[in-house]
Amino acid sequence: MKVIGEKSISSKLNSILMIIFILITIILAVALFYFLAMTTKIVDFKPHLSLEFGSMVFRFDKNIMPGTALIFSVFSYDLILLFIIYNLRRLFKSFSENDVFITKNVSRIRSIGVSVILMSFVWSIYSYSAAKKVVDVVSLSNHNITLDIVFKLNTTMIFCGIIILVFGEIFKIATKIAEENELTI
Repeated sequence: MKVIGEKSISSKLNSILMIIFILITIILAVALFYFLAMTTKIVDFKPHLSLEFGSMVFRFDKNIMPGTALIFSVFSYDLILLFIIYNLRRLFKSFSENDVFITKNVSRIRSIGVSVILMSFVWSIYSYSAAKKVVDVVSLSNHNITLDIVFKLNTTMIFCGIIILVFGEIFKIATKIAEENELTI
């Protein structure tokens, strides 16, 4: 099977990414609606739960409504993910049209790389906010247990983003070479 051009792997990937884009958009819209419903008190979300494991009791006495940082980071993460999928779709669409080495593809690859790095920071904020919320909500009765929260960057995603940026630069050089070849022919 062909990698670029009509009826190629690139065109199939473009179609699959379109479906994923639509599904994530729908999920994000539903989540946004639910969040707005919770914040405007249309939906009351205050469960009180107690779990027992032997002598250890986990009580969720407080409101477990997600904090602003947690909500912001989840929505930011999803929006960045949609942006990456959008750029991947545009990239594979141009591949399926046999437009591989063009300047727009270089900027798309760079945008994906920067977005992946940005996602790393947003994910770190999300992880920290979620851990902080868990520490605020969970109370361990009759035990001297402390829970420490650590802010940690996702270095794997940062590394992947840097690799994508390097591929973008390689693609930029390849695009210049392809343009020079077209001028000499």
